[in-house]
Amino acid sequence: DDGRLCVFTSASTDLVVDVAAAVPSDGGLRAVVPARLTETRTGPGDDTVDGQDEGVGRVAVDSTTVVEVAGRGGVDVDATGVMLNVAAIRPSTNGFFTVSPCDAEERPLAANLNFAPGQVVSNAVFAALSDEGTACLYSTAETDLTVDVVAHLS
Repeated sequence: DDGRLCVFTSASTDLVVDVAAAVPSDGGLRAVVPARLTETRTGPGDDTVDGQDEGVGRVAVDSTTVVEVAGRGGVDVDATGVMLNVAAIRPSTNGFFTVSPCDAEERPLAANLNFAPGQVVSNAVFAALSDEGTACLYSTAETDLTVDVVAHLS
């Protein structure tokens, strides 16, 4: 109730806590049936919910991928935020993804997903959408990418 949280660790460590979002007290976050919005790989089972952003090839180093979110995968066309699952698949080097609205003036400094070469790693990301209903994913390394939506805020 006082806006604080506790973080427990079982060993001595450095700690970074990034704030990604806040959900309104009226509970405006609505779950959807998980739906794949972006899939850079090709092959059996490598499909998106609507055929968009499917089999487009690996994300390039120092690049931004625009993902149309609003109106896809059960997300309302007027959605202002989403809960995504973002995965880096077999990256070529160490790197990270940062997720932000495509109309943001500056890219955030905090990473949403960190990865190492050859890994398959994912993370839940709560992100604001642009006025056009898009999210931009900036990558520092070449990698395959999947983006699934699991909830939205309207």
